[in-house]
Amino acid sequence: SGQQLLAALILYVYAAPEIPKKEKDLGMVRRFLLRDCERTLENMAATKLADGLVAALASSFLQTPPKERGSIISTAQRETEILDNPFIIKCLSASGSGNEVDFKQWRTGTMTVFLCLSAPKFPVFSRWLRLVLTSALDEMTDTLEPPALPVCFMLDELATLGHLQAVENAVGLAADRPARCLHGMVLEEPPRLRSDAVAAVGQKPVDPHHGPIMPRPARSLQPNADSRIRGMHPGLLAFVVAAAAIGGQTAAQPPATRPALTVVCFGDSITGHRPDEPYRDKYLKYADLLELLIEGRCGPQSVRVFARGFAGDKTYPDPPRTPGAATRIRRDILSEAPDVAVILIGGNDRKNTPEDRDRTREHLRLIVQSCLDNKVRVLLVQYAVLVNPDNPDKAWTHLVKNNDLIAEVARELDVPTVALQPAFDDALKTTPLAQLVNLVDGVHLAPGGEIVVARTLFYRLVELGWLPPRR
Repeated sequence: SGQQLLAALILYVYAAPEIPKKEKDLGMVRRFLLRDCERTLENMAATKLADGLVAALASSFLQTPPKERGSIISTAQRETEILDNPFIIKCLSASGSGNEVDFKQWRTGTMTVFLCLSAPKFPVFSRWLRLVLTSALDEMTDTLEPPALPVCFMLDELATLGHLQAVENAVGLAADRPARCLHGMVLEEPPRLRSDAVAAVGQKPVDPHHGPIMPRPARSLQPNADSRIRGMHPGLLAFVVAAAAIGGQTAAQPPATRPALTVVCFGDSITGHRPDEPYRDKYLKYADLLELLIEGRCGPQSVRVFARGFAGDKTYPDPPRTPGAATRIRRDILSEAPDVAVILIGGNDRKNTPEDRDRTREHLRLIVQSCLDNKVRVLLVQYAVLVNPDNPDKAWTHLVKNNDLIAEVARELDVPTVALQPAFDDALKTTPLAQLVNLVDGVHLAPGGEIVVARTLFYRLVELGWLPPRR
């Protein structure tokens, strides 16, 4: 996979003696990816670095079929595009101007590090925050010796960063310790926490535009690594992240009691006109019918299904017309803490040049990956269009042109899909076209079409085994 290729290149950059120390950073990894990566792999395969591990990893990639190997390299290149940002690469460089932040100083003295980022910058710099945070946690849990003073990680707007295994593991390991875990309370910490852990000594603000930080590749805590946590300060072990989104909003918390299954149907006008806009006094959408179908199988109040459509929306922002689905992930999906996200988006990304399709692919991948990072199962839906023979030139056939991209992202991220076209073709055999879709565009749903979509999604969820037990 692309992740495994990156791990191999990071190991090579770290271990290769011919690479100067001042160049052993993620910028060098990115350069190897963008240059002749095949030759780099051949050079790696000829070394004896790390007891032959570097050579073994490189050989495994070289033995992969060329087409698959090219796809892996392409994926790794896309996933590290953030390293092309000059501010990011300056911050992560192994040398250069600016103050270096060494997280080891928490073991010998007092230091406060603020990671501050405005909400609009999260889509660009969230990976920087994840990288720095994981590196800091890794540093504090990597040795048995406790720090001289308690160390507190304050975490605000954690949902914006997505799922972080390092934080989850750290909190889990601290569960049976006298620990304090704070979330969303950066400005409301108790006096003892303020005096013990946030003493205003040597405060060092850090942002992507300032100072180099050279983090090591993140390592997960082992399940039996409780001794590492035991070595830390016994009075306070709070794992919270100083990633306050200035001007942002705190994610909505799930209710105290919730149904066995929560589903968010996310997309464009086929899913709904506007999120949270009342409509049931006029009509029902497929999300409402899906909820009824699941309740009929699993019992009353066993499920909640939300319709989160935005008419005309694309995967990417297109102001002032639409916000872009990638900007609505947190507000319209993650805010409901769903178990499943049913996603039908991308049809309005009309332009089909290679650059435009790359943009659609990138944003669709971001939407799906953000859900997966937050432990939300994803079902990707492919569009359908029924052409009215009386107005064939009016049909919105452009909606189905990105179905192949939807399938491609599904394969890449290992999520299931469901195609609506076969279901509509079958329905058309017994149901008049006007009862299924709009007679002009052939895509917006009539009441019969809402039923077709709801039924198709229901059967696919049953097939996947994602529904609660029968009642």
